[in-house]
Amino acid sequence: TPSNQSVTYVSGSTTFTVESNTSWTVNDDATWLTVSPTSGNNNGTLSATYTENTTTSQRTGTITVTGGGITQQVTVIQVGTPTLHTVPNSLSFGEVIVGKNSASQSYNLTGSNLLSGVTIMAPSGFALSTSQLGSYTDTIVVPWSGETINTTIWVKFSPTQVQQYTGNITNTTTGVVIDILVAGVGISYPSQIPVNVSYSFPNFSSNKNYQIIGLPGENHFSLKNIMPEQTYDWRAFWDPGWGDYIEYDGTDLFNFRPGRAFWLISRYQINIADTFNTVSLALDNSYSIFVHNEWNLISNPFDKNIFWQDVKNANPGLGEPIYDFHLGDYDSTEVFEKYKGYYFYNNPSLNMESLKIPYTSFGNSIPKANNHGYARNELEILLSENNIALVSLTLGYMEKANLGVDSFDKFSPPAGFCEINFAIYNKELETNYKYLRKDIRPAIGEGQDYDLVVKNTSDKTLAFTTLGLENFENYMVYILDKSTMKLYDLSKQNRFEVKKNTSEKHYSLFIGTEEYIIGKKKSLIPAEYTLYQNYPNPFNPSTTIMYALPNQSKVSLNVYNVLGELIIVLINNELQEAGYYQVKFKNNSLSSGMYIYKLVAGDYTYTKKMLIIK
Repeated sequence: TPSNQSVTYVSGSTTFTVESNTSWTVNDDATWLTVSPTSGNNNGTLSATYTENTTTSQRTGTITVTGGGITQQVTVIQVGTPTLHTVPNSLSFGEVIVGKNSASQSYNLTGSNLLSGVTIMAPSGFALSTSQLGSYTDTIVVPWSGETINTTIWVKFSPTQVQQYTGNITNTTTGVVIDILVAGVGISYPSQIPVNVSYSFPNFSSNKNYQIIGLPGENHFSLKNIMPEQTYDWRAFWDPGWGDYIEYDGTDLFNFRPGRAFWLISRYQINIADTFNTVSLALDNSYSIFVHNEWNLISNPFDKNIFWQDVKNANPGLGEPIYDFHLGDYDSTEVFEKYKGYYFYNNPSLNMESLKIPYTSFGNSIPKANNHGYARNELEILLSENNIALVSLTLGYMEKANLGVDSFDKFSPPAGFCEINFAIYNKELETNYKYLRKDIRPAIGEGQDYDLVVKNTSDKTLAFTTLGLENFENYMVYILDKSTMKLYDLSKQNRFEVKKNTSEKHYSLFIGTEEYIIGKKKSLIPAEYTLYQNYPNPFNPSTTIMYALPNQSKVSLNVYNVLGELIIVLINNELQEAGYYQVKFKNNSLSSGMYIYKLVAGDYTYTKKMLIIK
């Protein structure tokens, strides 16, 4: 007796009483159990020694006593090692304003083989409760009500000082201690922002010197208040979302307010030295700025830089970047800086009327921009200057993508003030604005067309190249120069110059099967003989003459004066295949006036006039 014994998981011993009037022997069936003595006479006591159970499973050993033809058995039941588990094993509360806000999170506490309740203690700055809406203290006890536990523990972070808080929440029961790392930052939120900022514009006559500006804080004054007295010394614009910009008209549209920004240029430096009240924060330490559909000029309402990823995290479904404008070009950025304005595309599918900006810590460090890269099933087209990428376009396919706008697509910011711009124009989009930097479609199928628009009004010659052709090895990839109607196989030619002072140039990129590309080639054969008007016209010193041949033909192209006298032979009875052709004509010595250029192709003759001005 007794017939069984339950023992703890740690090593130890227990006893059994033998009542007998004869001799007896003892054996056991468990390696972790040792019984002594192994024999005896008449009444006696057995000592059962057991080792520690290092597993979480219960184990059972049997002791057998035999004597006088009688067998009796007793059992030793040893419980498994107690366990505690927490999910998650750490909690990060981010930033909480001292004396104003608190933040709550929870973790799940489970345990098995428990021998007592669980005592939980929180470090300084944190408090605990078994209910989100219950009272919070620095120590709580989850009572023991059996060998298992499964409960939710709520943790509240309420900083009292501006500092970093870190520590461990300790969960303790008999034989087990488990910690949860907790961290948070106590921050201050000022009531006012001292603003001292200057904006300079090197060249008032150049669009590339426009800046997008905005001011932090709760301000509602007119833009005119910070500008030079004479309105002809400055210009300002606001973007309504799509269509034309609205120029400064003295209305409330051009009043500063939190989150609003403007296009601005001035003959003189603009200096702002003032103090503004801070915006009022919501309970989650954020401020929401108004946005309309499609393109918005926005600014940071706070007095410190914010990571744009934090803004994305605060606005479910938001995937669009922000674009910074500098000296005639855009660049997407990971930092929402104070005192600056940015372009942000509010996708109509999100139906956003406001954009939540979290008041998070940043400091003064600016992360480096990500390197350009392309993924499987994508092409990347880089517009570069001396092999330095300026603008990147991405196109391709993904099964989860939609034909219309979705989260895989990225819009290209408006090019009104840009010297350099590169975009995909997708006329099939359901949005008013149809220019993209990333166009991902659900499949290539037989083939897909992508229309490209490039602008280079700078004084530098640029070039674009394509990366990722190996991702489309089962397709053919061609590009069409719409100005010349020339079609190029990108596997053979993959670099195209964009000359300086090019206001706009159009290309089409085709990805498709061999049959699809053959169809494109056939569609590009001219339907009739055509001689186009030279461009530019009037001109000095050079112009371009373009013509189209529907069939193989012998071609002559000559220039005459108004008296019909031959001035120069540009092409002399040359056999040419069907297609589009361009000829450069440079005036070296001709005087100003009207001239005639004549195309003879087979049995067809065409003439047009052109004007030289010196």
